[in-house]
Amino acid sequence: MGVSTDGQLCFGIAFEEEFMFPWTRDDDDEYEFEDWWREQRGWTQQWSDGDETFFARRREFDKEHPAPVECVLHCSFDYPMYILALPGTSKSASRGYPTAIEVELTPLDDAAILKFCADSGIEMNDDQRGAWLLSSLWG
Repeated sequence: MGVSTDGQLCFGIAFEEEFMFPWTRDDDDEYEFEDWWREQRGWTQQWSDGDETFFARRREFDKEHPAPVECVLHCSFDYPMYILALPGTSKSASRGYPTAIEVELTPLDDAAILKFCADSGIEMNDDQRGAWLLSSLWG
């Protein structure tokens, strides 16, 4: 297994390394955004051996309760940093594989991200606003 670098483009707000999101675990640096979001919306079911319908039920729940942001990992797996991005705006290209993307680099409305942050108790600097962000991921 080798190391690769990915190029990434998304519309969102970048946060510094070690930023404590509501879904940040105290015992390590692992981020479990999707699990936290499901829990906030009332998902309580756990997977058990032999439960063949669990993932179908979870996909249906996710469709009925879409997250207003996407948590995009950048920098590296060893020193993770995150961008909260508008869903559907995240594009990536793996090392050695150029990827054609179609995107209008026009300003988008960051109101959904700002509302999500306010509702979730995520404190931001006054200068943090949504923007098209080009980032890399070494992993």
